[in-house]
Amino acid sequence: MAALAALIFHAPHRVNPKSGANMSPLFSAIRTPRILFGCWLSLFAFNACDLYRSSPSGGGAEDEAANDLNIQVYAATLEGGLAASLDCDSLVFAISGPEIPITKRKFAKALPSLILPDMPPGKNRLVLCQAYRKQRVLYEGRMQIDIDPAKRNEASLVLKPQFARLRAQILLSTLEYPVVMGTMKVKPPQLPEAYAGTWKRQGSMATVLADTLPQGDDYSVDIQLSDSTGAIRYTGVQTGISLEPGVESTLQLTLIPTSVSTQVSLSVSRPTEMRLDLAVPAGRRSPRRAGELQITEAYPIPSVLDSGSEGEWMEIFNASPDTLILTKCRISRDLQGGTTRSYPLDSLGGLAPGQVVSLGRAGSPARVKLESFSLVNTQATLWLTCNNDSLVLDTLKYSGSGQASDAVSVKEGQVLQRKPSSLGMVGKSEDWCLALNGNREASPGRIFPACGEE
Repeated sequence: MAALAALIFHAPHRVNPKSGANMSPLFSAIRTPRILFGCWLSLFAFNACDLYRSSPSGGGAEDEAANDLNIQVYAATLEGGLAASLDCDSLVFAISGPEIPITKRKFAKALPSLILPDMPPGKNRLVLCQAYRKQRVLYEGRMQIDIDPAKRNEASLVLKPQFARLRAQILLSTLEYPVVMGTMKVKPPQLPEAYAGTWKRQGSMATVLADTLPQGDDYSVDIQLSDSTGAIRYTGVQTGISLEPGVESTLQLTLIPTSVSTQVSLSVSRPTEMRLDLAVPAGRRSPRRAGELQITEAYPIPSVLDSGSEGEWMEIFNASPDTLILTKCRISRDLQGGTTRSYPLDSLGGLAPGQVVSLGRAGSPARVKLESFSLVNTQATLWLTCNNDSLVLDTLKYSGSGQASDAVSVKEGQVLQRKPSSLGMVGKSEDWCLALNGNREASPGRIFPACGEE
Protein backbone atom coordinates (compact mmCIF):
# COMPACT_ATOMS: atom_id res chain seq x y z
CA MET A 1 0.00 0.00 0.00
CA ALA A 2 2.86 2.40 0.77
CA ALA A 3 4.35 1.76 -2.65
CA LEU A 4 0.96 2.36 -4.26
CA ALA A 5 0.48 5.66 -2.41
CA ALA A 6 3.98 6.78 -3.40
CA LEU A 7 3.27 5.96 -7.03
CA ILE A 8 -0.06 7.81 -6.95
CA PHE A 9 0.91 11.03 -5.23
CA HIS A 10 4.27 11.61 -6.84
CA ALA A 11 3.12 11.21 -10.46
CA PRO A 12 4.13 14.30 -12.50
CA HIS A 13 1.34 16.62 -13.68
CA ARG A 14 0.74 20.13 -14.94
CA VAL A 15 -1.85 22.64 -13.71
CA ASN A 16 -3.65 25.23 -15.79
CA PRO A 17 -2.75 28.54 -14.03
CA LYS A 18 -6.10 30.13 -14.91
CA SER A 19 -8.63 27.39 -14.16
CA GLY A 20 -6.61 25.33 -11.68
CA ALA A 21 -7.53 22.17 -13.61
CA ASN A 22 -4.95 19.41 -13.74
CA MET A 23 -3.70 18.81 -17.28
CA SER A 24 -2.34 15.31 -16.66
CA PRO A 25 -3.89 12.56 -18.82
CA LEU A 26 -5.25 11.07 -15.60
CA PHE A 27 -7.32 14.21 -15.15
CA SER A 28 -8.57 14.55 -18.71
CA ALA A 29 -11.96 13.08 -17.77
CA ILE A 30 -12.72 15.71 -15.13
CA ARG A 31 -15.70 17.86 -16.04
CA THR A 32 -16.57 21.34 -14.74
CA PRO A 33 -20.22 21.34 -13.52
CA ARG A 34 -21.78 24.23 -11.71
CA ILE A 35 -21.20 23.92 -7.96
CA LEU A 36 -23.01 24.99 -4.82
CA PHE A 37 -20.46 24.88 -1.96
CA GLY A 38 -21.20 25.08 1.76
CA CYS A 39 -18.73 24.91 4.62
CA TRP A 40 -19.10 25.16 8.35
CA LEU A 41 -16.98 24.69 11.47
CA SER A 42 -18.20 22.49 14.32
CA LEU A 43 -15.95 23.08 17.37
CA PHE A 44 -16.57 19.88 19.27
CA ALA A 45 -17.31 17.28 16.62
CA PHE A 46 -16.17 17.77 13.05
CA ASN A 47 -15.19 20.37 10.50
CA ALA A 48 -17.05 19.59 7.35
CA CYS A 49 -17.36 20.74 3.77
CA ASP A 50 -20.54 19.48 2.11
CA LEU A 51 -20.51 19.75 -1.65
CA TYR A 52 -23.53 19.40 -3.93
CA ARG A 53 -23.88 19.58 -7.68
CA SER A 54 -26.67 21.23 -9.69
CA SER A 55 -27.96 19.80 -12.93
CA PRO A 56 -26.55 21.17 -16.21
CA SER A 57 -29.89 22.86 -16.84
CA GLY A 58 -29.47 24.93 -13.66
CA GLY A 59 -32.84 23.83 -12.31
CA GLY A 60 -31.34 22.29 -9.18
CA ALA A 61 -32.29 18.69 -10.01
CA GLU A 62 -29.77 16.06 -8.99
CA ASP A 63 -27.51 14.78 -11.74
CA GLU A 64 -27.92 11.04 -11.98
CA ALA A 65 -24.85 10.51 -14.18
CA ALA A 66 -23.69 6.92 -14.00
CA ASN A 67 -20.36 6.04 -12.41
CA ASP A 68 -20.10 9.39 -10.57
CA LEU A 69 -19.23 9.35 -6.85
CA ASN A 70 -20.66 12.14 -4.70
CA ILE A 71 -18.37 12.16 -1.66
CA GLN A 72 -18.40 14.24 1.54
CA VAL A 73 -15.09 14.76 3.33
CA TYR A 74 -14.74 15.41 7.07
CA ALA A 75 -11.69 16.28 9.15
CA ALA A 76 -11.55 14.16 12.30
CA THR A 77 -11.16 15.83 15.68
CA LEU A 78 -7.68 15.79 17.21
CA GLU A 79 -7.48 13.64 20.32
CA GLY A 80 -7.26 15.86 23.41
CA GLY A 81 -8.32 19.09 21.73
CA LEU A 82 -10.49 20.84 19.19
CA ALA A 83 -10.49 20.01 15.51
CA ALA A 84 -8.57 22.13 13.08
CA SER A 85 -10.26 23.43 9.97
CA LEU A 86 -9.73 21.35 6.84
CA ASP A 87 -7.76 24.23 5.35
CA CYS A 88 -5.81 22.73 2.49
CA ASP A 89 -4.30 23.76 -0.83
CA SER A 90 -5.57 20.67 -2.62
CA LEU A 91 -7.37 17.35 -2.19
CA VAL A 92 -5.98 14.41 -4.15
CA PHE A 93 -7.95 11.20 -4.65
CA ALA A 94 -6.60 7.90 -5.98
CA ILE A 95 -8.97 5.12 -6.98
CA SER A 96 -7.76 1.58 -7.56
CA GLY A 97 -9.18 -1.90 -7.71
CA PRO A 98 -8.76 -5.39 -9.10
CA GLU A 99 -7.91 -5.43 -12.81
CA ILE A 100 -8.27 -1.66 -13.33
CA PRO A 101 -5.63 1.05 -13.80
CA ILE A 102 -5.09 3.64 -11.08
CA THR A 103 -7.39 6.64 -11.48
CA LYS A 104 -6.40 9.96 -9.97
CA ARG A 105 -8.48 13.07 -9.23
CA LYS A 106 -7.27 16.38 -7.86
CA PHE A 107 -9.31 19.33 -6.51
CA ALA A 108 -7.87 22.73 -5.72
CA LYS A 109 -9.58 25.70 -4.07
CA ALA A 110 -10.41 26.96 -7.58
CA LEU A 111 -12.37 23.73 -8.17
CA PRO A 112 -14.42 23.18 -4.99
CA SER A 113 -16.10 19.97 -6.15
CA LEU A 114 -16.03 16.61 -4.51
CA ILE A 115 -17.98 14.81 -7.20
CA LEU A 116 -15.63 12.23 -8.67
CA PRO A 117 -16.81 11.67 -12.28
CA ASP A 118 -16.47 8.57 -14.46
CA MET A 119 -15.43 6.20 -11.71
CA PRO A 120 -14.55 2.66 -12.82
CA PRO A 121 -17.61 0.52 -11.93
CA GLY A 122 -17.21 -2.61 -9.90
CA LYS A 123 -16.80 -3.89 -6.37
CA ASN A 124 -14.11 -3.20 -3.77
CA ARG A 125 -12.85 0.04 -5.25
CA LEU A 126 -10.22 1.54 -2.94
CA VAL A 127 -10.48 5.32 -2.50
CA LEU A 128 -7.46 7.04 -0.98
CA CYS A 129 -7.64 10.77 -0.20
CA GLN A 130 -4.88 13.09 0.98
CA ALA A 131 -5.24 16.77 1.88
CA TYR A 132 -2.16 18.86 1.13
CA ARG A 133 -1.05 22.22 2.46
CA LYS A 134 2.24 23.66 1.25
CA GLN A 135 3.20 20.28 -0.22
CA ARG A 136 2.66 18.53 3.12
CA VAL A 137 0.07 15.83 3.73
CA LEU A 138 -1.97 17.05 6.70
CA TYR A 139 -4.96 14.68 6.47
CA GLU A 140 -5.39 11.23 5.02
CA GLY A 141 -8.25 8.77 4.75
CA ARG A 142 -9.19 5.65 2.80
CA MET A 143 -12.26 3.55 2.22
CA GLN A 144 -13.61 0.72 0.08
CA ILE A 145 -16.78 1.20 -1.96
CA ASP A 146 -18.77 -0.53 -4.68
CA ILE A 147 -19.44 1.65 -7.76
CA ASP A 148 -22.81 0.78 -9.26
CA PRO A 149 -23.43 2.32 -12.72
CA ALA A 150 -27.19 1.87 -12.30
CA LYS A 151 -27.63 4.24 -9.36
CA ARG A 152 -26.28 7.38 -7.70
CA ASN A 153 -23.16 6.55 -5.68
CA GLU A 154 -22.64 8.45 -2.42
CA ALA A 155 -20.11 8.10 0.40
CA SER A 156 -18.59 9.92 3.38
CA LEU A 157 -14.88 9.81 4.15
CA VAL A 158 -13.19 10.84 7.41
CA LEU A 159 -9.67 12.20 6.99
CA LYS A 160 -7.44 11.62 9.98
CA PRO A 161 -4.89 14.31 10.89
CA GLN A 162 -1.28 13.41 10.14
CA PHE A 163 0.15 16.17 12.34
CA ALA A 164 0.45 16.97 16.05
CA ARG A 165 -0.36 20.08 18.05
CA LEU A 166 1.29 21.44 21.21
CA ARG A 167 -0.40 23.90 23.56
CA ALA A 168 1.09 25.76 26.52
CA GLN A 169 -1.21 27.65 28.87
CA ILE A 170 -0.21 30.31 31.38
CA LEU A 171 -2.40 31.81 34.09
CA LEU A 172 -1.11 35.37 34.13
CA SER A 173 -2.52 36.19 37.55
CA THR A 174 -0.04 33.74 39.13
CA LEU A 175 2.96 35.67 37.77
CA GLU A 176 4.59 38.36 39.88
CA TYR A 177 5.73 40.42 36.89
CA PRO A 178 3.20 41.56 34.26
CA VAL A 179 3.65 40.07 30.79
CA VAL A 180 1.98 41.08 27.54
CA MET A 181 3.60 38.77 25.00
CA GLY A 182 4.96 35.26 24.80
CA THR A 183 6.89 33.21 22.27
CA MET A 184 7.29 29.45 21.96
CA LYS A 185 9.79 27.64 19.76
CA VAL A 186 9.30 23.92 19.18
CA LYS A 187 12.47 22.40 17.74
CA PRO A 188 12.67 18.93 16.18
CA PRO A 189 15.80 16.92 17.01
CA GLN A 190 18.84 17.40 14.77
CA LEU A 191 17.17 20.13 12.70
CA PRO A 192 18.29 23.78 12.70
CA GLU A 193 14.84 25.35 12.26
CA ALA A 194 12.11 25.48 14.90
CA TYR A 195 8.33 25.81 14.67
CA ALA A 196 6.90 28.98 16.20
CA GLY A 197 3.85 29.14 18.45
CA THR A 198 1.02 31.67 18.25
CA TRP A 199 0.29 33.80 21.35
CA LYS A 200 -3.33 34.49 22.34
CA ARG A 201 -4.58 36.14 25.51
CA GLN A 202 -8.07 35.51 26.93
CA GLY A 203 -8.59 37.53 30.09
CA SER A 204 -6.26 36.20 32.76
CA MET A 205 -5.35 33.16 30.64
CA ALA A 206 -2.74 33.14 27.86
CA THR A 207 -2.19 30.36 25.34
CA VAL A 208 0.76 29.65 23.07
CA LEU A 209 -0.15 27.16 20.35
CA ALA A 210 2.15 25.41 17.86
CA ASP A 211 0.09 23.71 15.16
CA THR A 212 0.63 21.19 12.33
CA LEU A 213 3.82 19.77 13.83
CA PRO A 214 5.33 16.62 12.30
CA GLN A 215 5.24 13.57 14.53
CA GLY A 216 8.48 12.75 16.29
CA ASP A 217 10.36 12.16 19.52
CA ASP A 218 12.78 14.25 21.55
CA TYR A 219 11.37 17.67 20.65
CA SER A 220 12.60 20.63 22.71
CA VAL A 221 10.44 23.61 23.69
CA ASP A 222 11.63 27.10 24.65
CA ILE A 223 9.14 29.65 26.02
CA GLN A 224 9.82 33.32 26.77
CA LEU A 225 7.40 35.83 28.30
CA SER A 226 8.02 39.56 27.89
CA ASP A 227 6.63 42.72 29.49
CA SER A 228 5.40 45.89 27.72
CA THR A 229 8.98 47.15 27.25
CA GLY A 230 10.05 43.95 25.49
CA ALA A 231 12.17 42.77 28.41
CA ILE A 232 12.06 38.99 28.96
CA ARG A 233 10.59 38.32 32.39
CA TYR A 234 10.15 34.52 32.39
CA THR A 235 11.72 31.62 30.55
CA GLY A 236 11.02 27.92 30.42
CA VAL A 237 12.72 25.02 28.66
CA GLN A 238 11.64 21.40 28.32
CA THR A 239 13.19 18.58 26.30
CA GLY A 240 12.37 15.00 25.40
CA ILE A 241 8.80 15.72 24.23
CA SER A 242 7.13 13.12 21.99
CA LEU A 243 4.44 14.23 19.54
CA GLU A 244 1.97 11.76 18.05
CA PRO A 245 -0.08 12.36 14.89
CA GLY A 246 -3.68 13.30 15.55
CA VAL A 247 -3.02 14.27 19.18
CA GLU A 248 -3.06 17.67 20.85
CA SER A 249 -0.66 17.73 23.80
CA THR A 250 -0.72 20.21 26.66
CA LEU A 251 2.62 21.38 27.99
CA GLN A 252 3.16 21.52 31.75
CA LEU A 253 6.17 23.80 32.13
CA THR A 254 7.66 25.60 35.11
CA LEU A 255 8.51 29.22 34.27
CA ILE A 256 11.62 30.71 35.86
CA PRO A 257 11.80 34.48 36.44
CA THR A 258 14.84 36.16 34.90
CA SER A 259 15.18 38.32 38.04
CA VAL A 260 14.22 37.48 41.59
CA SER A 261 12.72 39.79 44.16
CA THR A 262 11.97 39.07 47.78
CA GLN A 263 8.72 40.09 49.42
CA VAL A 264 9.00 41.04 53.09
CA SER A 265 5.99 40.93 55.38
CA LEU A 266 6.28 42.35 58.93
CA SER A 267 3.57 41.78 61.51
CA VAL A 268 3.37 42.58 65.21
CA SER A 269 0.73 40.70 67.18
CA ARG A 270 1.91 41.62 70.70
CA PRO A 271 4.42 44.19 71.93
CA THR A 272 6.94 41.48 72.79
CA GLU A 273 6.56 39.45 69.56
CA MET A 274 7.41 40.26 65.97
CA ARG A 275 7.04 37.96 62.92
CA LEU A 276 8.97 38.42 59.66
CA ASP A 277 7.90 36.41 56.57
CA LEU A 278 10.04 36.18 53.44
CA ALA A 279 8.44 35.05 50.18
CA VAL A 280 10.54 34.29 47.10
CA PRO A 281 8.75 33.65 43.76
CA ALA A 282 8.71 30.05 42.55
CA GLY A 283 9.44 28.73 46.04
CA ARG A 284 8.05 25.59 47.72
CA ARG A 285 5.66 26.03 50.61
CA SER A 286 2.34 25.02 52.10
CA PRO A 287 -0.84 26.93 51.15
CA ARG A 288 -1.30 30.09 53.24
CA ARG A 289 -4.52 31.77 52.12
CA ALA A 290 -7.87 31.12 50.45
CA GLY A 291 -7.87 30.98 46.66
CA GLU A 292 -4.30 29.67 46.26
CA LEU A 293 -5.60 26.15 45.59
CA GLN A 294 -8.94 25.88 43.80
CA ILE A 295 -11.52 23.48 42.45
CA THR A 296 -11.81 24.27 38.74
CA GLU A 297 -14.00 21.46 37.35
CA ALA A 298 -16.31 18.78 38.71
CA TYR A 299 -18.49 16.10 37.12
CA PRO A 300 -20.86 14.92 39.89
CA ILE A 301 -23.61 13.34 37.72
CA PRO A 302 -21.97 11.64 34.72
CA SER A 303 -24.16 10.30 31.94
CA VAL A 304 -24.30 6.63 31.03
CA LEU A 305 -22.08 7.48 28.06
CA ASP A 306 -19.44 8.66 30.57
CA SER A 307 -19.63 5.50 32.77
CA GLY A 308 -22.34 6.72 35.14
CA SER A 309 -21.33 7.04 38.78
CA GLU A 310 -17.96 5.39 38.01
CA GLY A 311 -17.17 8.36 35.77
CA GLU A 312 -17.22 11.00 38.54
CA TRP A 313 -14.19 13.31 38.65
CA MET A 314 -13.00 16.72 39.82
CA GLU A 315 -10.01 18.95 39.22
CA ILE A 316 -7.89 21.19 41.46
CA PHE A 317 -5.59 24.00 40.35
CA ASN A 318 -2.60 25.84 41.85
CA ALA A 319 -3.37 29.55 41.36
CA SER A 320 -0.32 30.72 43.33
CA PRO A 321 3.16 31.63 42.00
CA ASP A 322 4.78 28.91 44.16
CA THR A 323 4.86 25.14 44.28
CA LEU A 324 2.33 24.17 46.94
CA ILE A 325 3.08 21.24 49.24
CA LEU A 326 -0.25 19.49 49.92
CA THR A 327 0.70 17.70 53.13
CA LYS A 328 -2.17 17.91 55.67
CA CYS A 329 -4.57 19.03 52.93
CA ARG A 330 -7.70 17.20 51.81
CA ILE A 331 -10.78 17.45 49.63
CA SER A 332 -13.98 16.44 51.33
CA ARG A 333 -17.71 16.30 50.81
CA ASP A 334 -19.59 18.40 53.38
CA LEU A 335 -16.52 18.41 55.65
CA GLN A 336 -17.25 14.79 56.60
CA GLY A 337 -14.79 12.00 57.32
CA GLY A 338 -14.56 8.45 56.03
CA THR A 339 -13.13 7.14 52.77
CA THR A 340 -16.27 7.91 50.74
CA ARG A 341 -16.41 11.55 51.85
CA SER A 342 -12.76 12.57 52.32
CA TYR A 343 -9.55 12.17 50.31
CA PRO A 344 -6.14 13.29 51.68
CA LEU A 345 -3.95 15.09 49.14
CA ASP A 346 -0.63 14.17 50.80
CA SER A 347 0.15 11.58 48.10
CA LEU A 348 0.14 14.28 45.42
CA GLY A 349 3.26 15.83 46.91
CA GLY A 350 3.75 19.28 45.38
CA LEU A 351 1.68 21.07 42.75
CA ALA A 352 3.65 23.49 40.54
CA PRO A 353 2.39 27.03 39.77
CA GLY A 354 -0.42 26.94 37.21
CA GLN A 355 -0.58 23.14 37.32
CA VAL A 356 -3.82 21.18 37.54
CA VAL A 357 -4.50 17.64 38.69
CA SER A 358 -7.67 15.64 38.09
CA LEU A 359 -9.03 13.10 40.57
CA GLY A 360 -11.83 10.65 39.80
CA ARG A 361 -13.29 7.20 39.95
CA ALA A 362 -12.22 4.18 37.90
CA GLY A 363 -14.33 4.99 34.82
CA SER A 364 -13.25 8.63 34.58
CA PRO A 365 -10.43 10.20 32.50
CA ALA A 366 -8.83 11.58 35.70
CA ARG A 367 -5.11 11.08 36.32
CA VAL A 368 -5.48 10.16 40.01
CA LYS A 369 -7.97 7.34 40.60
CA LEU A 370 -10.07 7.41 43.77
CA GLU A 371 -11.01 3.98 45.09
CA SER A 372 -13.69 5.05 47.55
CA PHE A 373 -14.31 8.81 47.48
CA SER A 374 -17.51 9.67 45.62
CA LEU A 375 -19.71 12.61 44.77
CA VAL A 376 -23.49 12.61 45.07
CA ASN A 377 -26.10 13.55 42.49
CA THR A 378 -28.45 15.33 44.91
CA GLN A 379 -26.76 18.19 46.77
CA ALA A 380 -23.33 18.59 48.36
CA THR A 381 -20.52 21.01 49.09
CA LEU A 382 -16.94 20.18 48.16
CA TRP A 383 -14.37 21.60 50.59
CA LEU A 384 -10.68 22.09 49.83
CA THR A 385 -8.91 22.55 53.18
CA CYS A 386 -5.53 22.30 54.92
CA ASN A 387 -4.18 22.22 58.48
CA ASN A 388 -6.96 20.09 59.96
CA ASP A 389 -9.61 22.17 58.12
CA SER A 390 -8.49 25.39 59.81
CA LEU A 391 -7.54 26.84 56.40
CA VAL A 392 -10.38 26.80 53.86
CA LEU A 393 -8.90 27.21 50.38
CA ASP A 394 -12.02 26.80 48.26
CA THR A 395 -15.58 25.45 48.26
CA LEU A 396 -18.08 24.38 45.61
CA LYS A 397 -21.75 23.91 46.45
CA TYR A 398 -23.82 22.20 43.78
CA SER A 399 -27.35 20.83 43.58
CA GLY A 400 -28.77 18.20 41.28
CA SER A 401 -32.32 19.18 42.24
CA GLY A 402 -31.91 22.94 41.78
CA GLN A 403 -33.58 23.70 45.10
CA ALA A 404 -30.70 25.58 46.81
CA SER A 405 -30.46 29.23 45.72
CA ASP A 406 -26.80 29.50 46.78
CA ALA A 407 -25.75 26.35 44.88
CA VAL A 408 -24.80 25.80 41.25
CA SER A 409 -27.54 23.77 39.57
CA VAL A 410 -26.30 20.79 37.58
CA LYS A 411 -27.99 17.96 35.69
CA GLU A 412 -26.89 14.59 34.38
CA GLY A 413 -24.17 14.86 31.74
CA GLN A 414 -23.19 18.43 32.70
CA VAL A 415 -19.69 19.34 33.90
CA LEU A 416 -19.22 22.22 36.33
CA GLN A 417 -16.49 24.60 35.12
CA ARG A 418 -15.04 27.62 36.88
CA LYS A 419 -14.86 30.79 34.79
CA PRO A 420 -11.23 31.78 34.05
CA SER A 421 -11.98 35.33 35.25
CA SER A 422 -12.48 33.97 38.79
CA LEU A 423 -9.22 31.99 38.97
CA GLY A 424 -7.13 33.01 41.94
CA MET A 425 -10.18 34.29 43.85
CA VAL A 426 -12.55 32.62 46.29
CA GLY A 427 -15.39 31.33 44.13
CA LYS A 428 -19.10 32.13 44.29
CA SER A 429 -21.99 30.34 42.63
CA GLU A 430 -22.04 32.89 39.78
CA ASP A 431 -18.39 32.04 39.00
CA TRP A 432 -19.44 28.66 37.62
CA CYS A 433 -21.03 27.45 34.40
CA LEU A 434 -21.89 24.17 32.71
CA ALA A 435 -20.27 22.22 29.90
CA LEU A 436 -23.37 20.55 28.49
CA ASN A 437 -21.79 17.65 26.63
CA GLY A 438 -19.96 15.78 29.36
CA ASN A 439 -16.34 14.76 28.82
CA ARG A 440 -16.49 15.89 25.19
CA GLU A 441 -16.60 19.54 26.26
CA ALA A 442 -14.68 19.28 29.51
CA SER A 443 -10.93 19.35 30.01
CA PRO A 444 -9.89 17.18 32.98
CA GLY A 445 -6.26 17.91 33.79
CA ARG A 446 -6.09 21.05 31.63
CA ILE A 447 -7.24 24.64 32.15
CA PHE A 448 -9.23 25.89 29.19
CA PRO A 449 -11.46 28.94 28.71
CA ALA A 450 -14.99 27.97 29.64
CA CYS A 451 -18.51 29.40 29.67
CA GLY A 452 -17.98 31.35 26.48
CA GLU A 453 -15.11 33.39 27.93
CA GLU A 454 -13.04 33.61 24.75
